[in-house]
Amino acid sequence: MRTCTLCSSDIPLTVVIDGVERNLQRRKYCLVCSPFGAHNTRSLRRDDDGSLVVVSVKREGASLICTRCFRVYVFAKKQGHTLTLCNSCVANRQRTRVKRRCVEYKGGKCQSCGYCKSMRVLSFHHRDPEQKEFSIAGKMTWAWARLMKELDKCDLLCANCHLETHDEEFTLG
Repeated sequence: MRTCTLCSSDIPLTVVIDGVERNLQRRKYCLVCSPFGAHNTRSLRRDDDGSLVVVSVKREGASLICTRCFRVYVFAKKQGHTLTLCNSCVANRQRTRVKRRCVEYKGGKCQSCGYCKSMRVLSFHHRDPEQKEFSIAGKMTWAWARLMKELDKCDLLCANCHLETHDEEFTLG
């Protein structure tokens, strides 16, 4: 059973309206907050006084609230906004997905000590700095084939092992 994003009440899976059984499995709002037939092209939010405000999302310039960071943003389709997330949250989600894929590609754990608790601690260390074309952390939007080619030149290390590796390079040089 789904929950209404505004009032947190349960939304039934099906309901009979005018003698016809209707499927409500994809609704974001309960029938109280958004009556049947109000269409999915509208976004509802609570105003400061608690009243419901309907924001048309077909129109450029409509103010929306990000469901992840709760920042108010102005909807602009050309700038990559979605109806539920601001640009920053969309970019962060994409970076996290690509990093998870890169970490899984390299084995999912530190190649030196086996650490695998947090993906944020893991980083990519180029074995030969002379062959390094780009830093992987800054290119998370690039094509997967190009990232794989660069990942093959790297070791997956936790932050501690990565710093120890660089410390050895500096003390030897």
